[in-house]
Amino acid sequence: MIRALSIPDVRAVEAAAMADLPHGTLMRRASEGIAEVAAARLEEHGGRTVVALVGSGDNGGDALYAAHLLAEAGFPAAAVLVGDKGRAGAHPGGLAAAEEAGVTVVVAADDLEGARRVVGGADLVLDGVTGIGGKPGLRPTALQLVEAVDEDAWVLAVDVASGLDPEGRERSDAVVWADETVTMSVAKPAHLLPAGEGATGRLTVVDMGLDLEAAPAAVERLTFDDAARLWPVPGPADDKYSRGVLGVVAGGEHYTGAAILAVTAAVEAGVGMVRYVGPHTPTQLVRAAVPEAVHGPGRVQAWLIGSGMEVSDTGPSSVTGPSSVGGPSTVEERREATNRREATN
Repeated sequence: MIRALSIPDVRAVEAAAMADLPHGTLMRRASEGIAEVAAARLEEHGGRTVVALVGSGDNGGDALYAAHLLAEAGFPAAAVLVGDKGRAGAHPGGLAAAEEAGVTVVVAADDLEGARRVVGGADLVLDGVTGIGGKPGLRPTALQLVEAVDEDAWVLAVDVASGLDPEGRERSDAVVWADETVTMSVAKPAHLLPAGEGATGRLTVVDMGLDLEAAPAAVERLTFDDAARLWPVPGPADDKYSRGVLGVVAGGEHYTGAAILAVTAAVEAGVGMVRYVGPHTPTQLVRAAVPEAVHGPGRVQAWLIGSGMEVSDTGPSSVTGPSSVGGPSTVEERREATNRREATN
């Protein structure tokens, strides 16, 4: 199970840890994890040069310290300061460490085109523009720098890809599309929810040594191992009825493939028995494609009313019996109930 914590809960856990740790410990751990992943990706892809896109705040500090470590390891490194305040807006400790290690520092506000050329020459780009305190979308200068990244460069986002809504609620097109995100301690909602999942890329979590057990999950996602563990497996006493009988109403004379897709999916999922109800043509196709399915009226325990249904189609459409979803128990009754609701609305 992959758990993501809300941003307020992440801040609370970090604050509790910082109260008991020497100043700068968490940033050191974060930058070491980022640098380790970056070095591994450079080796994997045959790259050498690193450019950090640096915003203000701790996220930019993480990127600067990571660039410092990569420079010390022998990788040619540069840091592009994205903010309007230039050096004054950068994390002071991270900036000093980076320059001491020989990292070339470029201020985008002073020379945007020069900064774009530096970014375009990178084999790996560290995205440290915004972090968990960021808002959806990128400012124009940051967006121009991101657009300068070479299409073959590996883009490694620090904690959250810049431009994403960290809580994963709001979508924006003006974001960094990372190949990989290195996040600290635990996943954030943006990594798992639709609004941010695509721009996150591969998700790598750096263990920061924080106590996360008491924090409730804001988002949870099953892994393949979870699915295998939770999937019901028939036992010696099971039969097709105890495993569930599913009634499928899908497809029609014009959309025959929908019936085959729905019935095949149900059978492959492990349903005990599948009963298909539909017009002549899809019925014949289902008989040929899924011979174990049964056809026509009969008892079911649940309904799958799928795509491709056409009310005007003729053919058997009544299946009686208990349904786990309740309500009308025949297709005609369901249609009548739907018509009554539409008339009322």
